Amino acid sequence: MSIWSEKYYGKLEKNRHNIPKSDFRFYNLSHLFLLSEKTEKFSMNCTICKSNLKTLNDLADMLPKGFQMSSTRKIFEQEKTRIEKHLQKEHKVYYIRYYYSLYSLAGILSGIIFGFLLSVIILNSLNLNFLLIAGIIGSLIGQILGKRIELKKYRKNLQI
Repeated sequence: MSIWSEKYYGKLEKNRHNIPKSDFRFYNLSHLFLLSEKTEKFSMNCTICKSNLKTLNDLADMLPKGFQMSSTRKIFEQEKTRIEKHLQKEHKVYYIRYYYSLYSLAGILSGIIFGFLLSVIILNSLNLNFLLIAGIIGSLIGQILGKRIELKKYRKNLQI
């Protein structure tokens, strides 16, 4: 861990005890640790990440008092979201189970469409059993594909 990380984690831990647990969970503040880790990792090669380190430091400074006023809370959320979007767009870092969920949904939808086409072609009418079975099979295939991508991202340490 670098010197910046140690200072940042210390700041977050100190401020964490002054924040109610409900706010901590609601604003997903546990992701600040992960965001800082990934941002620091990419800051050596990315100028935006380097500037985001300063932003993360400012966010940690405003933590205990920042949730008392809605204007600072809004700024906090906007900056946190901006950093997350940068990591997703530029460095392909996504949340855990992102691809799993995405591929599951795509599998269900494609399975239902496939089941609809199959029932119309074979039976010349709509059969809900075909839709159900094809949706389940599509979901399973999507989950398997999503899990494989998640595993690759995990091995490359590209997850928040």
